[in-house]
Amino acid sequence: MKKFIAMAALAMLVFSCSDDDTNEVTTSVEGTWMLTSFELNQGLDINGDGEATTDMIAESECFGNSTITFNNDDTATVNFEEIDIEIEQIEGTNDYDITVECLGSTAQETIYTVSGDNTSLTFQYEDGSTETLDFTISGNTLTVVVPELSDLPISDNDDDIAYSFVGATLVFTKQ
Repeated sequence: MKKFIAMAALAMLVFSCSDDDTNEVTTSVEGTWMLTSFELNQGLDINGDGEATTDMIAESECFGNSTITFNNDDTATVNFEEIDIEIEQIEGTNDYDITVECLGSTAQETIYTVSGDNTSLTFQYEDGSTETLDFTISGNTLTVVVPELSDLPISDNDDDIAYSFVGATLVFTKQ
């Protein structure tokens, strides 16, 4: 009987000390990462609803299927959705007709390196130039701050369209 009680106590101890997988930290970037946040550093109203926002996924209804897939051979495939924004002033008014079109994405192959909690993607373009984006990995998220996305249209106080360089923070979550 004493053996049974001792074994039961040991079994209770073993089963009560289970692993907690909720705090699991990603140590490898290999796999597919989905864009879950695309925040501009300046609000824009590209959907014409009268409210400027920094959330480009909600504002444009584009980008939600953008991914990065890291392979085990130091190559990556980037599928980042593109957007086309057309702004035309409505004749005789100070209003604008804004058209937003989600263009989908084209797979772009690149190489990557990992050093500690930093992952760098290096893109090589047809003209021979290169660009490197440095991501920070924290748990199951990859974050990159892009100081300058492109020359995007914004409305200024003179009821005219101005163009401004806009930066962004993008967050990818491992799938």
